[in-house]
Amino acid sequence: MAKLRQLMMLSALLLVGKIGIADSLTIEPISAEREIRAVLDMESNRFAIVGGCNTFTGSMYLKEHDIFRTNPHRLAVTKMACEGEMEGLDQKVRSFLRNKPKMVRKGDALYLVGNIRGESESRYIPVELDKGAFRDIEALEYDTTFLYVSGKPAVCKLGTTESGETCLLVRKKPEDQWEIYKGEIEGFTPNENIDYRLRLKAYPRADGETRLVLDMIVEQV
Repeated sequence: MAKLRQLMMLSALLLVGKIGIADSLTIEPISAEREIRAVLDMESNRFAIVGGCNTFTGSMYLKEHDIFRTNPHRLAVTKMACEGEMEGLDQKVRSFLRNKPKMVRKGDALYLVGNIRGESESRYIPVELDKGAFRDIEALEYDTTFLYVSGKPAVCKLGTTESGETCLLVRKKPEDQWEIYKGEIEGFTPNENIDYRLRLKAYPRADGETRLVLDMIVEQV
């Protein structure tokens, strides 16, 4: 009950703007290095936690006071090789889900806010709606695409001049040549010397460009 009261009070403060999640000194994301996020299918009550070493998927439902409930014994987890800090991050995600986080809304943004065993401060995971809606916030339409990403980044170029920054090398098929991609793949942080095949969500933007968001790491070699 104490935890529930704490989360309800936290939710109220967030909604009236007294605490900003992203700028707060006390509420930090579950990881400062990786773009971890929760992807929710509100139509089939399924979820995925993506952006870490492994992807967690399972069934979910929202209880009274928007408490996010899952069955920790029926989580499906990919089997990527995780070492050191990345392995620890997977354990944090498990603990976060087991401790029944709360869905919190601030403006049009959604977050899961909860606790991790052994840590005194609450943590949050940004929420992305894949299908359906949460109250009046509806999921955006997107197309699904696949890309191979090289584990060896390339130096970006502005015209014929090297910018000094690094860009991703991508291709659509294994037999294609690698091409420099100057944009960002949201939720994806590559590890050097590991090649990936990614399933991505492609959201059209008003400027004609495409916003790419990681849906799943299909394989890594």
